[in-house]
Amino acid sequence: MQKIVLMSEVAECTVPECGYNRGSRCYARAITVGDGGSPGCHTFFTTHARAQRKETTAGVGACRAYPCRHNDAFDCTANRIYVGYGGAEIVCLSYSEF
Repeated sequence: MQKIVLMSEVAECTVPECGYNRGSRCYARAITVGDGGSPGCHTFFTTHARAQRKETTAGVGACRAYPCRHNDAFDCTANRIYVGYGGAEIVCLSYSEF
């Protein structure tokens, strides 16, 4: 039996040095966003190897960025999010405070 889990889609990631990034798409199964007031992508890591292309793109498995209008009990409620550079940090660019 296959289980279907609905998550917010990572529509684009503009961080080419991440191991999960191929062609501005994230191929992690799910990412974790945030730590309190910071909406950083905690799944990011640098490597020369790249994730293999899959049929599906990443979703947001957990969001710990608070306060964010899309955070509902640590679940992201946005239809899709965008990840990229916010200054020197790699962050969820869809983060939006109330």
